[in-house]
Amino acid sequence: MDWSLTALLITLGWLAGMAIGMTSIGGGLIVVPGLILIGVSPSAAVSTGLFINFVTRLVASYQYCRQKTVCFSLVGALAFGSIPLAIVTLIALRLFQLNFDTQIIESVIKQLVCGMAAFMSGMGLASELAFHWKKWRIKPREPQIISHSRLEDYQANKAKSCKICRALSPLVGAIAGAAVTASGIGSGGIIVAFLASLTPIEPKFVVGTAILHGVLLTAVAVIGHIGIGSFEPLIATFVLTGAIPGVAIGGYLSLVVSSRLLKFALFIAVLAGSVRALLI
Repeated sequence: MDWSLTALLITLGWLAGMAIGMTSIGGGLIVVPGLILIGVSPSAAVSTGLFINFVTRLVASYQYCRQKTVCFSLVGALAFGSIPLAIVTLIALRLFQLNFDTQIIESVIKQLVCGMAAFMSGMGLASELAFHWKKWRIKPREPQIISHSRLEDYQANKAKSCKICRALSPLVGAIAGAAVTASGIGSGGIIVAFLASLTPIEPKFVVGTAILHGVLLTAVAVIGHIGIGSFEPLIATFVLTGAIPGVAIGGYLSLVVSSRLLKFALFIAVLAGSVRALLI
């Protein structure tokens, strides 16, 4: 491998690790489009992004499990939908490999990756804007005394919401399973958006639940990509070499730099780059 490409891969890993450490945004959104941009084949870029996601989430999930901020029942419900669809998507990718020209497959994967990157960055940007708008508009209210009947109604509604979200979890997991396996992007964003907006679990459980589910999903996806021959271990090693110190440095810098400002800049950059790639 050319030394200049090696340096680019390590630098990309370092930048992705910095972004993960400072903003908690998943590596797939940065690694996969970045690898395609520097000339790596789209299928190898997807498998590398999945591998980086798996390693970083595996380390993070250990900490969340220790803190007991994981909803294991929801992880199981999400995996019930995501794992089978990941396997089906891997089978479909293999059938495409056998029946279509490599150039056509790589072009389709590139368009899918750019589309997912544009969608996820646009969704992330919209959620950040919505958060700030809500924060600016909502004024603090005086504390109110909740009557016993209102408390019972609240508990009944919460129980109903739990049943609905558990029914929806396999469907959302299936969507994430197919999208992540095919594009390497969205293992965190899709699940976090669902957990934060449509489930009654406490905010501190949202990230931990999404990360542990991401470990299971990306593990299956990485094994599948190795099986169909799209995984490039040398590329993944160089990217990971840069990502590990990047995560550590980013975690330190997150204490002194505004993560929200960085998220805005990152989402805008990825969105602009993805839209440009789709239009070319």
